[in-house]
Amino acid sequence: RRLGETLRYDRYYFTKIASHPAKFSEGIALSFQDILSLDGDKLLKTWQFTYMVDIDWLVEEYEDSAPEGPIFLFLGEKEAQAVQGQIMSAKKSTTHSTKYSRIAVVPVTLPMSYGTHHTKLMLLQSERGMRVVIHTANLIMQDWTVNTQGVWVSPICPLISTPATTSNSATA
Repeated sequence: RRLGETLRYDRYYFTKIASHPAKFSEGIALSFQDILSLDGDKLLKTWQFTYMVDIDWLVEEYEDSAPEGPIFLFLGEKEAQAVQGQIMSAKKSTTHSTKYSRIAVVPVTLPMSYGTHHTKLMLLQSERGMRVVIHTANLIMQDWTVNTQGVWVSPICPLISTPATTSNSATA
């Protein structure tokens, strides 16, 4: 069975702590890679909204589940500028250039550097639909493997086969 089929959507999960025995994580914790491979389907695109990112760690996490399309990374302007610089440097390296080629950094204007709510959210699109993942972890190794963080994963939201019009929309 796919991990995505065994998840309960009325449950809040934790991040897996690397130093803890597996028995302490079973059924209650997810790793970043678990989330990327929930449905066993090839990812088409992903959107990541966060405050902090370790771009090298993120690229490694996507190694086995790289989407066919882009990885959109929404960051505050200062962080976005720093990450774009890291990506440009990595692309100059012949050994790493393709690993970073799918990342599209989207700068977001924050009213204040600190004391501002910053969403930590993933949108994962596969051929079967979209999943929403809301979590408390930044996209850094420490938050996903050392610190206890929280994760909620939506059920798969199937793609709509025909566009809604005002005549068949429940909200129109």
